[in-house]
Amino acid sequence: MFQNQGAEYLAVVDNDYVLSNIITKYHFHLLLLEDIAWDFRFDFFSLDEGKLLQDVVNRPWGFYKSLFISDFTQVKVISLLPGQEISLQKHFKREEYWTIVRGKGIMTVDDQSYFVEKGRQIFIPKEAIHRIRNTQATGNLVLIEAQLGDYFGEDDIVRLRDKYGRD
Repeated sequence: MFQNQGAEYLAVVDNDYVLSNIITKYHFHLLLLEDIAWDFRFDFFSLDEGKLLQDVVNRPWGFYKSLFISDFTQVKVISLLPGQEISLQKHFKREEYWTIVRGKGIMTVDDQSYFVEKGRQIFIPKEAIHRIRNTQATGNLVLIEAQLGDYFGEDDIVRLRDKYGRD
């Protein structure tokens, strides 16, 4: 369903050919991602499309965009500008899984530092002190971050050191 790029919604009609529901592509995607049982009578407009339609958030080191948020996970794409780094930080309410999709850099988790490049995967346990730096002179370092936990607010970031002066 919705594999045709032109299809934006699906009209559901009952046996009397009366419109009974409308399913948008976004509603269908949320149904799948939230693992909600399929039912044509489901109130699709009760779903929060905002979980899929997040804005790009600018940071001094680059930007991130949340691709999906639920009660148990958040997935982001993170892009670091050349020579930039995120703060040395930790989280109490989530663990993170990072996959580097473009670029090269140095990743620190607790007392270990790693060279990272496309294809490298890193696990960051809750409360692990971590940071990543783009070591390239040109080109962004891009990673996908999958967070698992029960809270994903930016206020769960405990910054230990930040070259941009943020707390």
